[in-house]
Amino acid sequence: MEGYKRNLSIKIFPNGQVSIIYNFCCDLITRKIKNDKSLFNEEELKDIERKNINDSLMRTKKKIFDLSKCAEWDYMLTITFNPELVDSYDLQCVSKKLREWLKRQKIKSPDLQYLVIPEMHKSGRWHFHGFLSNIGDIPIDFYKKDKNGRMVFHLSKFPYGFNTIISINRDELDKCVNYISKYITKELCQVEKGKKRYFHSNNLG
Repeated sequence: MEGYKRNLSIKIFPNGQVSIIYNFCCDLITRKIKNDKSLFNEEELKDIERKNINDSLMRTKKKIFDLSKCAEWDYMLTITFNPELVDSYDLQCVSKKLREWLKRQKIKSPDLQYLVIPEMHKSGRWHFHGFLSNIGDIPIDFYKKDKNGRMVFHLSKFPYGFNTIISINRDELDKCVNYISKYITKELCQVEKGKKRYFHSNNLG
């Protein structure tokens, strides 16, 4: 049928899990709007934009879920930025600082794996959540025990603000992934329209 497409994806993850997804979708509307927006009234264009944002949101969450299955993570990470050191209202600025810092850590610990996602606080400032594994020689210090008695550490040489890393068990991974995925929001998709909304090391499985 013209304008319709079907596709089947099969993904096998390092932990042995298999994902099989069958998609049946229509790209007629996409083709029409690319050719001539005058075919739609203002309200229809708003509906299409909302749909595009929702579709983008689901694609990003799916990608995060897939990437999270590609490593045996050791820690869950949270990073906030000191506004006196970095403009934490500027996502591109804080992302650049964090990526540069992670690249320096890869030199120290070449096996380092990471997956990091930004979240906008209600104040408008950005911070990050994610996973770390194989941290090697990256220095960490004990910070405290949480309410469940779990050990909380921090990356002692991170220069731009405050952070915590918490050890996670393998059987907690799915729960942690769902927790991390909630930070992929419509606001993030709108702010980062057409841009990458997360970043990760290249050595994921």
